[in-house]
Amino acid sequence: KQSKLAVKLAAAGTRVDLSQAGKDIEITKRQRGKREGNHHQSTSDIIAMIREIPADSKGSSNLDPTSAAKLQSLGTRLKSLDAAQWRALLSGIQAGQAYREFGNTNQIHSALLGMMGIYFRDSGQPQTILTLAKQFPLLFKDNQEGRVGMETGMALWTKQDPTSAVAWIRENHLNFPGLVNGSRIAGEMFSTVAMKDPALAFQLIGELGIEKPNRSVASITTFAEPGENRTAILAALRRYVSAMPMGEERDQALNVGANGLITGAMMQGFEVGTEWLNQAGFTPTQFALQFDQLAAGSSGSVSEKQWIDWLIPRLPQGEMSGSVGKLVTSWANKDHKSAGEWISGQANAVVKNAGIGAYSLAVAAHEPAVAVQWAMTLPAGTSREQALEGVYKNWLPTDAVGMQAFGKQHGFE
Repeated sequence: KQSKLAVKLAAAGTRVDLSQAGKDIEITKRQRGKREGNHHQSTSDIIAMIREIPADSKGSSNLDPTSAAKLQSLGTRLKSLDAAQWRALLSGIQAGQAYREFGNTNQIHSALLGMMGIYFRDSGQPQTILTLAKQFPLLFKDNQEGRVGMETGMALWTKQDPTSAVAWIRENHLNFPGLVNGSRIAGEMFSTVAMKDPALAFQLIGELGIEKPNRSVASITTFAEPGENRTAILAALRRYVSAMPMGEERDQALNVGANGLITGAMMQGFEVGTEWLNQAGFTPTQFALQFDQLAAGSSGSVSEKQWIDWLIPRLPQGEMSGSVGKLVTSWANKDHKSAGEWISGQANAVVKNAGIGAYSLAVAAHEPAVAVQWAMTLPAGTSREQALEGVYKNWLPTDAVGMQAFGKQHGFE
């Protein structure tokens, strides 16, 4: 009943706040006039407090004790404002041109916009800060706290109501170029939109003029949901790049997107991930990019070994040795025992020999005798000689005698 009454009152020009249960609703003209007067009084008090703080202050450390106390008191007052009081304050600042007096004062401006961003983030009204930014653009222009507040508001609003959030950003993005290129908008917003409409998410990248489009592509694809959504995003990605001219930019966008989708699938676990990847149609080059990413941080966990063994047969044949070498080098530096056991268990000669060569180099700086033993397991020929030379060059620094003897034995000195 209250909600229906509120709609009727709004149509008649009277707005009421039903958000606080148990609170008396002030509807009469006298009550509303009193409330508006309180807001005006509160606004006047805060502006007066701001004017008492030195305009050249750049931080609380620059202020004398009296001014610092006033700044702290200002923060306390800002924390107590509700939505209507925030509107009244900004209106008062704009109407009295108070912004010209203190708008560029870093500490005051930061406090004002920082507190406002926190309030609308936590109040369940994230879109309101965007409405205020549109209404009072000077306060938000070129300000870090204002942009962060807008980014947070847009990210939360997109989760609540993506249609309205997208409509706002389409209408206002030219006025806030820093907003659309912020990490939360170019990332979080796009991934949220893609959960419901992948084609729209990719369309927005071009429409909004995102400066680093591949960052948004990566966000959309990495956080795709399993099943139909991930498949739809893959199809939308391929349509998106098909509209680009042939060349490096197109290849990069496709590979970034593919890498995101592969990463996201792997995050779902081996069984679920491989079921989807087996039918996704990714190329060996795209799998190689993922493998190199995995290799860079590999520690040899059970799940990593599963993915390593699954990815290796899908790598380009000409790049297999190099990719395995990078993997073993990274792995051996963290856990040489586990890396050695993995190499020993490999049946593919190309994989095993590449692993041995990289492993012997990695171990040489710590246990050169072990490194030599590994290198000698390679078939006689160029690969073995290269491995032995690598061991010699990476020999344990504190064993100069052993290094010299080894070098003479194999003709490296």
